[in-house]
Amino acid sequence: MIRPLIKYSIVGCSGVVINTVTYFYLVNKFLFSYNKAAVIAFLIALISNYNLNSYFTFLFKFSNLTNYFVLFFKYFIANILGLLINLSVLNLFIHIYSVEYNFYGQLIGIACAMSVSFLISLKKIFIYEQ
Repeated sequence: MIRPLIKYSIVGCSGVVINTVTYFYLVNKFLFSYNKAAVIAFLIALISNYNLNSYFTFLFKFSNLTNYFVLFFKYFIANILGLLINLSVLNLFIHIYSVEYNFYGQLIGIACAMSVSFLISLKKIFIYEQ
């Protein structure tokens, strides 16, 4: 379980970069609301993470295109919990510390959601067993 966690963390780091860069630009350059930007950034990072986790972390081989999309749908649904955790932490952080610190709230929200999404992916989506 340590090896996939390390790989998942590497993929997660790339997802954090994708998520935070997207979030930053949507909020600061395109003037999106914090929640809307967080959702869009989540979706873009989710697609990247799904592909990287499928092939790199869990070494999953898709039998056909239908299998790919069925598992993506499961992965998407499972990661909605991560999004809810992320949005909760982001909004709590903004409420407690003020809107100037929204970027830190986004980073902490991502970190809180990671462990939940890893366990769901490991046990329910890719069903990784050593």
